[in-house]
Amino acid sequence: MPQPPTKGSTAPAIAVLNPQTGAEVTFGYPVSGFTLVLFLRGTWCPYCTEQLKALAKHKAALEQNGFRIACLSAESPRVLEAYLKKSGLDVPLFHDATHDAAKAFGVHYWLRYDGFNLAHPALFIIGPNGETLVSHVSKSMSDLPVGHLLETFLGFLGQPSSETSDAKQ
Repeated sequence: MPQPPTKGSTAPAIAVLNPQTGAEVTFGYPVSGFTLVLFLRGTWCPYCTEQLKALAKHKAALEQNGFRIACLSAESPRVLEAYLKKSGLDVPLFHDATHDAAKAFGVHYWLRYDGFNLAHPALFIIGPNGETLVSHVSKSMSDLPVGHLLETFLGFLGQPSSETSDAKQ
């Protein structure tokens, strides 16, 4: 299995499903802007849902800076769509049906049966030409500080974040 892309390395192109439309969405390079890829264990994970909330707080600032955002989970499209409706969060949550995206990014977590496989929580920020600018793969399900990482990155871009320190996870 590939290793996660590190800072300066080229990130893989991926294709995932939009659970609301059923359409395949491709994230490849070059593009005009940055790409943020967030891997989640699932919407059942309280740590992952907190990360989605932190991302939602920064979504407007990210989009103003030309970001494409992909939050990925292997959960079924039905479960992902239900979560978005119930939570009311406006985040782009995609279905990694075959775990190919998680495998390409080196964050696939193998369990006994393919249906139970997960991704290590991880955050990647990728530049327009596919260069990995930020690579954070969690050591546990609870150490993915999305709010803090996004505030730091937006600070480097000279863009004030939409939240202050309360978004730090």
